[in-house]
Amino acid sequence: MRRRAPLAAVAIALSAVVGGVVGWRCGGSGASPPAAIAATVRPAANPALARFPRLASLVAAAPASPRAGLHMLDDPRLPVAVADYLIASRFPPDSRPLEPGMLDLIEPNRRNDTPGPVERADRTLGDPSLRVLWTGDRFWLLGGEAIAVWLEVTRDGARVPVAVRSARARAVEVVTRADVGLEVPLALTEDASHVWTGSFSVAGTPLARHVGYVHLDVTYDTDGDGGEPPGVVSLEVYVQPDDDPPARFTGRYRDQLVDGSLIVHAGVDVARAGDYIVDANVYDAAGHPAAFVRWKGRLPAGPGEVPLRLFGRVVREADAPAPFTFTDVRGYRWHLGADPDRELMAAAPDHVTPAYPATAFRADEFWDEAKQRHVDALLGEARRGTHTMMRTTLGEAIDAGWAPGL
Repeated sequence: MRRRAPLAAVAIALSAVVGGVVGWRCGGSGASPPAAIAATVRPAANPALARFPRLASLVAAAPASPRAGLHMLDDPRLPVAVADYLIASRFPPDSRPLEPGMLDLIEPNRRNDTPGPVERADRTLGDPSLRVLWTGDRFWLLGGEAIAVWLEVTRDGARVPVAVRSARARAVEVVTRADVGLEVPLALTEDASHVWTGSFSVAGTPLARHVGYVHLDVTYDTDGDGGEPPGVVSLEVYVQPDDDPPARFTGRYRDQLVDGSLIVHAGVDVARAGDYIVDANVYDAAGHPAAFVRWKGRLPAGPGEVPLRLFGRVVREADAPAPFTFTDVRGYRWHLGADPDRELMAAAPDHVTPAYPATAFRADEFWDEAKQRHVDALLGEARRGTHTMMRTTLGEAIDAGWAPGL
């Protein structure tokens, strides 16, 4: 089930200003974790932030700390590149806000095909006033899953009739995309609006044991009488049998509140040890997208759990109410640099959490040693003045029209 409604004083010492570049020093190692956002905010020291009320409130509420954080935006001399990074990194990489417009995450198997020119078999182009769209509703096909496909040709946005000469599904070699000698016919039917539609699944076909790419090829006429060379178009999908997955979700979940964040442990049974990635979309009690969460790591063979973290600040900034639904829980064994780069797991069932109170979640900014090192490196570049981008301060950027990516 997918729900839709459709990422005391500041303890930073200013060390030098050279050539208009601020010299900052952020201490990090050994300090205590950032405190929760204070209930009483302090006045912003950077009046230019008043142009951005939401950012100004976040900065004003950020407690002073020797660690890198939003409080550093109080100084208009901060390099704007550092400001951008601090805004983005207030959430951890594995738990980010999810918004209705993030369709690649909300619909993780969607395609992004767009209309293109009519192309012939010899790579020449047909009538330049025509545009063709050959697409479907998914890219990855696991087991007997089917893709719904459709073909339409338009002129100035209006559909025009075409005649399909042939349509087929053929298995291709991974690297070269050359034929491997397996193909089946693809049935397409024209409707009253001149859209050709059909469906494809490898189930019950010679392609059922194929692992890799399949091309759905169509040859069609646009002139009605066949006097012109036909157009050709191809759609690529990835297929994988479902009887030998690298791992399976067990459907068992275990919730745990840890340091103001919610950890949902998803049960897995791993057939082949390796590096895995598991993703999930999180929706709040009102059915609004709240978060995208990801776990990456190595799984040994056998039963285990994958921890999916809903970071507390994601919940608090959005005022997202519980219970939360973890849905579109999907995973794969990852082969870095390979093509294809994954072995798919079948999706897990949804999980609905208890109705935790808002106070169970903390609004701390994310911080770790890697973030601190990155900020320190950026500030070092700013002091050296080696990059033009690093010489632009937050105050200068605001005057030039900068806006925060919140």
